[in-house]
Amino acid sequence: MFDGSADIFYSYFSRPIVIITAIIWIGTLSLRFRRLHDTNHSAWWLLIEFVPVIGTIWYLILMIMPTKSNRWQ
Repeated sequence: MFDGSADIFYSYFSRPIVIITAIIWIGTLSLRFRRLHDTNHSAWWLLIEFVPVIGTIWYLILMIMPTKSNRWQ
């Protein structure tokens, strides 16, 4: 019934997808660092996302805070 053609498809396209995902993840991480610095917080605040539910909500609150002049400028 299955001739294995799906395996060839997934093995052929999996590497580029992993590379593209890694590039996008690094870019997003950089934007998160910059946004936290804009709100006068350290980039270490990203670790709060590892706390289930509450950490994600708190990080979202940090992201919508207004920009302040800070020590990194």
